[in-house]
Amino acid sequence: MFQPSLSESALILLLVIGVPVVFAWLGLLIQCANAPFKSDGDKIAWVLILLFLGPIGAVIYLIGGRARQIRPADSEKWIV
Repeated sequence: MFQPSLSESALILLLVIGVPVVFAWLGLLIQCANAPFKSDGDKIAWVLILLFLGPIGAVIYLIGGRARQIRPADSEKWIV
């Protein structure tokens, strides 16, 4: 019977957890770069935080960065 070694188990764990984390981080980085902020300095700061802190920066951005974005009015959300 086949039993994976520790390195194979670590690789599987890395793929199962690491790949979704990287894709979520990249998605937040793209969303941050495209979102309107109250000032350009805020946008640059958040992009740098996301770039240099990686997934930890993504958590920080989810907690505090999205609140600094400019929200569209309700009438602007849906284009018919």
